[in-house]
Amino acid sequence: MRLFYRSFSARLALIAFGLFFCISLLSRLLLTIKAGSDVSWNFSLLGSFFCGAYFDIAAGLFAAACWLLLGLVLPTRFLKTRTAQFLITSLVVIFVSLLIFITTSEWFFWDEFGVRFNFIAVDYLIWTQEVLGNITESYPMGPIMLGIIAIGAGVTWVLRKKGILAWAVNGVSTWTERITGAVAGITLAGLAYLFVAQSSMPIFANQYHSELAKNGCWSFFAAFKKMELDYTTWYPALPQSEALTDAKRLLVTSNETASSQSAEDFHRSIKGRGSEKRWNVVMICMESFGADLMAYTGNTKNLSPNLDQLSNESIFFENLYATGTRTVRGMEALTLNLPPTPGASILYRPEGTNLVTTFTPFLKRGYDCGFFYGGDGKFDYMNRFFSTSGARNHGCKRMGKKRCHLQNLMGCV
Repeated sequence: MRLFYRSFSARLALIAFGLFFCISLLSRLLLTIKAGSDVSWNFSLLGSFFCGAYFDIAAGLFAAACWLLLGLVLPTRFLKTRTAQFLITSLVVIFVSLLIFITTSEWFFWDEFGVRFNFIAVDYLIWTQEVLGNITESYPMGPIMLGIIAIGAGVTWVLRKKGILAWAVNGVSTWTERITGAVAGITLAGLAYLFVAQSSMPIFANQYHSELAKNGCWSFFAAFKKMELDYTTWYPALPQSEALTDAKRLLVTSNETASSQSAEDFHRSIKGRGSEKRWNVVMICMESFGADLMAYTGNTKNLSPNLDQLSNESIFFENLYATGTRTVRGMEALTLNLPPTPGASILYRPEGTNLVTTFTPFLKRGYDCGFFYGGDGKFDYMNRFFSTSGARNHGCKRMGKKRCHLQNLMGCV
């Protein structure tokens, strides 16, 4: 314990740990208030807070370890200078602002999905440029970031006013104590990494209690490590026999008779009606374009006159539903004719090449198929996927980086 009263790096680590724990607790309280109508106000909720404190401590050890490592590179003599005081103060402002930023991000993520950071958050982080573009268009990021920095500076000012930062900087220690402190901190963080797991968390009857029991940072890195969503948790399921029976019943029609009586055999004999048509086929995929924006649902604002006209001149399907929360899920459904898979999209996976797609029957009939995208084809691995699907891939990168105004366009002519 003598180490924690002498070493400036250990004192800074204690301050960082305290800030991390308090802000994590504040985040849990705010999310509880936000989910007030969904949580059960009983002892189970109290249990989720105790469980959450356990994860907050584990995640806080990593935050504290960073400051212990800082002590290995800052000489004691340097700490007595004004430059060092400015540096430490600036680092604390950045640290607190980062914690407030994470808390703010969790608030918006919870508002969208009703959960802590999970694989969806990791999935978004892969495409930082595109996601940041959407965020800056959706939220006033300038005022939000200024507010976050102001809060970080305010908390740091209170720490200086109360003499807490001065107490930390005035700490002295030998190199032996610094190294010992860093080793101890890293060891504790390593033990937390090895023995603390969300999979061992108690099972709460209310799913919101389970989410509140998590720590946002810990949950994010746990999702990054696993890179999958648990199917039984996030997807409602029927008994397999019932699901197979229902699927086969829905697939079989008068023109598409079952090839066998087995519930597990979905092969069908499809009989065409009349001669085969050699029509040109174009599929238009638009980001976040709901049916309520079109005239056929009663919208009178004339927001999509060309699509409204096409709906009257083409085969128009009115009973379709979104297959997921990401653009890639829509492309997965349209090109592979599959519902969204749990975890990573098929387009992301190493096996997501040279697959049978919507283009395949057209290519067998001599059609020329293409995919046009109004952006960087590397996004969502579209270049790789479509270049192996038999469709010619056209993106802005391959069109002289000209500005494209279309979203996604797939066609066979």
